[in-house]
Amino acid sequence: MGLSRDQIKATDDIKRETVAVEDWDGDVFIQALSVRLRREFIRLYDGVDDPEVPADVWLTLNCACDEDGTRLFDDSDVEWLNDKSSRAVQLIGQRCLELNGLTEDAVEEAEKN
Repeated sequence: MGLSRDQIKATDDIKRETVAVEDWDGDVFIQALSVRLRREFIRLYDGVDDPEVPADVWLTLNCACDEDGTRLFDDSDVEWLNDKSSRAVQLIGQRCLELNGLTEDAVEEAEKN
C-alpha cells in the first residue's frame, strides 16, 4: 500500500549532514534545499556572471542549520558572512551543491536520464 498524503506531509525528508569547517574550528550542519529554495537558487544563478550575492554565500545562508534543521543565518547576515573565510564559505557552498545534486557532474548525469 502506498503512502498517504498525510504521511508524506509529515515526513521530514530534508536530508542533513555535518561539514567539518577547519577555518571555523568546528562542524556546521547543512541541509538540502526545499523545492522552493532550489528553484530560487537556479533562478538567481543560472547563467548569471556577476550575482549580487555570491552563490557560495547564498548556499551557506540557506543551507547551514542547527541539528533540528533551523537555519543558522538569515538574509541580514549576508554582509558579515561576505567578510568570513572564503575557504570556509566555499567549502560549505560546495557541500550544499553536492547534497542537492547541483554540481556540474550531477546536472549532466540528470540530463542524460
